[in-house]
Amino acid sequence: MARRRGGLRPAGAVLGRAMRRVGGGPDPALGPIREAWSSTVGDAVRRAAQPVRRARNGVVTVACADAAWAAELRARSDDLIELVGAALPPDAETVSGLRFIVADRPPGEEPAPERRPIRPTEGERARAEELVSGVDDDALREVLARAAAASAARERMTAEIPAKGDQ
Repeated sequence: MARRRGGLRPAGAVLGRAMRRVGGGPDPALGPIREAWSSTVGDAVRRAAQPVRRARNGVVTVACADAAWAAELRARSDDLIELVGAALPPDAETVSGLRFIVADRPPGEEPAPERRPIRPTEGERARAEELVSGVDDDALREVLARAAAASAARERMTAEIPAKGDQ
């Protein structure tokens, strides 16, 4: 559909483009590229790096587990472009280049669960202060009491969390 100056554009076109920019929308061209990547790069690379985006100019962004993987794959990018390109179906979009980024988390790994703050109870604080009451230095005694109370609270919280097999 031709773009009209100053006119309205279909919401689907606008939202689809915006979602692809932030990595949230499906990119139909990326499916065959991911399949070709997985079938050609080997297990270690597949676990450490995954294609996440394809620009209109054919440059594919690959999210890597860490900077070492990004550097290693960047050094081998010409070979990777050739391997992935050869594995693509004839009707698939071409890969003109590879861009390697370090991901927030390793590819395919779920985000870490949100951590609950550890707050000692009054009883844990009182017990901790009792434990360190023999320390003469006020500042040191305060730090040790806070650490002991936090340790007791952490122990209490981990005892409340069921083990994976017990769920």
